[in-house]
Amino acid sequence: EVLQAAVSFGNDFFEPERDEDRDLEEEAQAHYNSRRSSRRESGVFLDAEAMKAKVRMNLFKEQYDVSKYYKKEGIWREIAMSQMFSNITLSVIALNAVWIGVDTDLNTAHVLFEAAVPFQLAEHCFCFFFSFEWFVRFKSFARKRNGLRDGWFVFDTLLVLMMVMETWVLSCVMIASGSAGLEGLGNASILRMARLARLTRMVRMARLLRAMPELMILIKGIAAATRSVFFTLCLLCLLLYIFGIAFTQLTEKSEVGDFYFPNVPASMYTLLMCGTLMDNIGEPLKQLGDLSFFFAALYLLFVLLATITVMNMLIGVLCEVVSTVAAVERETLNVTFVRSRLRKVLLLLDEDGSGSVSKEEFTKVLESREAVEALNEVGVDVEGLADFSEFIFSDEDGGSEPKDLTFIEFMHVVLQFRGSNSATVKDVVELHKFTKQRLQQTTDELRGLRKLVQQMPGPPGGFLAVPKGKHSSNRSRKPSIGQWRKASATSSLGVWPLGALGDV
Repeated sequence: EVLQAAVSFGNDFFEPERDEDRDLEEEAQAHYNSRRSSRRESGVFLDAEAMKAKVRMNLFKEQYDVSKYYKKEGIWREIAMSQMFSNITLSVIALNAVWIGVDTDLNTAHVLFEAAVPFQLAEHCFCFFFSFEWFVRFKSFARKRNGLRDGWFVFDTLLVLMMVMETWVLSCVMIASGSAGLEGLGNASILRMARLARLTRMVRMARLLRAMPELMILIKGIAAATRSVFFTLCLLCLLLYIFGIAFTQLTEKSEVGDFYFPNVPASMYTLLMCGTLMDNIGEPLKQLGDLSFFFAALYLLFVLLATITVMNMLIGVLCEVVSTVAAVERETLNVTFVRSRLRKVLLLLDEDGSGSVSKEEFTKVLESREAVEALNEVGVDVEGLADFSEFIFSDEDGGSEPKDLTFIEFMHVVLQFRGSNSATVKDVVELHKFTKQRLQQTTDELRGLRKLVQQMPGPPGGFLAVPKGKHSSNRSRKPSIGQWRKASATSSLGVWPLGALGDV
């Protein structure tokens, strides 16, 4: 009776509709999408947690690496993949950026072959090195058309082409045509435009930014704050327009009005320079105060709104966005660090060569000092990770054998055990699924126990006999110790008879 009641209770309570999990997941996804949509529509500040989650999801994907298009072996691949070659290239890029400034100040020649020997020698050296770098990377591609898939290679191709045209092709054409000076090309402005085109080489400095994470954080922060800064400046422009109209009308036909506020655009310019950027703020205030105390108070009100409120709010927005981007960059570095270290350890411990992580391999990973140190550095609870190994490798389909995890799934599970993580709707849904899974297993075990008991032969003495009129009329009365001993003795298999269990 107890088993029957327990199984019946489990059927009613622990077996909701099969679509409930799917409904909860859809609800959680809809909630997440609505939050993202609301942030896109009206958000000024960035959501650090959403950006970190996006970073983790992107890092789980296959990372882009141009070397996968390179040849498997060869001298050109070795040079292109060499760290020394990369460092030399970055140094030459920085030196070329400095040299462009020196050349602009000291080189007065409009064409290269008319410049002094040191300027010609420097330009030819830079052009040769960048052409050689491009040639090395071009020869490293197994299929040359794959170079079009790499954005940096296409970008360098355009820059090298422009540099070769300016340094070698243009000089050769002028020398072959017998041109002396500028007469061969006519208008000197064409040559000035050609020299200005050399500034495009400065764009190579973007490659240096990849070696300076701090600068990348600032640049990404500025890019992420574009939307917030735009709406803040729109608010400032609205204030300038409103107060510009007001001062133009109020100071009409006055000396201060003719000088500072003759029309709406001039009034907006005066308010921007004097009232917002604080350039000679006192002179307009003094003249407005001489005209009327009300005008001076209105001017101070604009300064309060534009400078102290809007501009400081803009600074706060930038600080918030940069701090959020910095947190996301730290998350990127942490996840990349853990991923590289764990992948290295797993490759050493992958005995079967399957590329997946089994429960036994996971145990060996936790015994590796290098892996434990990497997990501790990013705040992963290693002890909790070990305690939940049964749950991590449990089969969601209800199988008794532990399942293997892919490396992406394993990384996702590891990062969930960080102490800095915040609970989300997805975590609640997973908790519900885990609880339901465990209760379903308990219900199945009770069913199996009931079937086992039903298949047992009845004890020789039958079920526990209870005197009529005493137990049958009063179900709350407990059997005596002697009755329990009798029931135990009459149970042939050492199991309490169902009658005794029913009394319990």
